[in-house]
Amino acid sequence: MKRLLVFILLSLIFLFSLFSESEQPLSKGFLFNYTIDLHGGSLYVDDSGQSFLYDSSFKFKAEKSQKQYFLNATYTGLFSSLKFADFKLNNGLFSAGFSNNLLQVEAGLFTGKMPDTFNARIDKVYFNLTDFSYIGGFTDFHCNFTDSISLKLSLFAGSQKTDTSNLYIVFGKVKSPFFAGGHISLNLPYDFNLSSTYSAVKIQLLSGSNDFLGDGLLDYFDLELGKLFIIEPHTVSQSDTEVVQKIKTNIGFLYSGGNGQATTFLDTYNTLFYPFSYLYANGKADLYFLSFAADYSVTKNHFNLLINSSLFVNIYSRMNYFYKATYKKNLFYDGSIKRESNAFDFSNGDLLLLMRAKVFYSHVFSSSIKVDFFLQKDLALPLISSKTKALFSGESEEEIKTQSSDFSSSLLRTALLSGLSLGIQIDF
Repeated sequence: MKRLLVFILLSLIFLFSLFSESEQPLSKGFLFNYTIDLHGGSLYVDDSGQSFLYDSSFKFKAEKSQKQYFLNATYTGLFSSLKFADFKLNNGLFSAGFSNNLLQVEAGLFTGKMPDTFNARIDKVYFNLTDFSYIGGFTDFHCNFTDSISLKLSLFAGSQKTDTSNLYIVFGKVKSPFFAGGHISLNLPYDFNLSSTYSAVKIQLLSGSNDFLGDGLLDYFDLELGKLFIIEPHTVSQSDTEVVQKIKTNIGFLYSGGNGQATTFLDTYNTLFYPFSYLYANGKADLYFLSFAADYSVTKNHFNLLINSSLFVNIYSRMNYFYKATYKKNLFYDGSIKRESNAFDFSNGDLLLLMRAKVFYSHVFSSSIKVDFFLQKDLALPLISSKTKALFSGESEEEIKTQSSDFSSSLLRTALLSGLSLGIQIDF
């Protein structure tokens, strides 16, 4: 990870050096452009609370002789008051870049911090994180080899830490000494596209005095093949307005998984009310999906409509855990030994449908000011079997099968308000 961060830093230095490659003043012969982008909306709303995302960015661009230099600063805030996730997260990003007809290079730094405690409760399991923060860097390269062949490569890396927190049965610190990943996308002739993403997060569990308790690894991989279809543009005879329609299809495979283990001993938490003299736990999860996606867009005059749909099909998913606990033998505990293990299999063929509808309206107020408005609605629809529902609800398959479908007003409120956002972008 250190080598990647050094590489990103060197990319930033290289980009800034491009600004000073000429002895002439920077402003001479340049055309300047500024962009302000503001958007926000709800992520999820239910009876326990709501979660919101808001984002603001400023971009400066200088263009000369088909060369562009740009700077970007972005702030993103995430707020949630839901029962299973109560937190506030502030994120910042700064980047610089250069582009011409053949190449685009961008590099930057990002950071985030929770000013308050992150609280989560799922059934009887609860934990909180204090002083959560992270920092990292990224770099993007985009190269056009021919009119129909281009390559884009993105890399990122960083680290994360927390202070001593309540982690359900232990007090400790959650730390990620590194997280890293990359994305590569190759545009091919005849409007085909091949892309792949990989990311990994290393997690460590430490005691309040920084003793090592356990570790784990989370990783993600996908591979997609896409094809873009452009429907022959046509004009509306009454107004001579051209209508442009595009359809993009994707098929892919994705994997997400994780594993970890942790151990505590008597001297780790030698306090009166901590119940265990020894505790060992491990867990593993593997999720495999096929993905199918179709995007449709139509542009007419100042309006643009974009509809995205993605379908994920479970082909194999399994989670398992094991733990062994030896209780202390004192006034409060009897010194018994407890073991437990279990495995959960999702039903093959479980589906998750994601849909997004986005409406744009563009208006040019003068020769130098352009404003874009958008309204967006996201919808997630899980189509899962009673067996899979039973894993999350705590009820038996028979109880779920006999339940009648009850579409209450609270469910309607959740469906209407979740995933609703709007934004504005100003170019001048």
